[in-house]
Amino acid sequence: MSYDLYDTNGYVAPLATVGGLRQLRQFADRRNLYNLQGFLEKGAALITEIFIRELEDIKGASKEVQATIDNLLNALKGKAELAVFVVDGVHNEK
Repeated sequence: MSYDLYDTNGYVAPLATVGGLRQLRQFADRRNLYNLQGFLEKGAALITEIFIRELEDIKGASKEVQATIDNLLNALKGKAELAVFVVDGVHNEK
């Protein structure tokens, strides 16, 4: 099972596996990454420059967590201020 990103225009990119998303959540909680925590808790967020900067400034993540952060950053570039949703990839109709 995996999670994908969608915005108001539809599918954006793959995000992470269930395990990868869980590791990202634990990392965000340990580091008190407020914007990332909110995104992961709600499954959606307004993508702002502050949120992007928070992700870009992350240092010291494990290889797996950094891969998920990189996926998220790459998917969000150019998507500023659009809501992005984490969706269970099992129901994806690609």
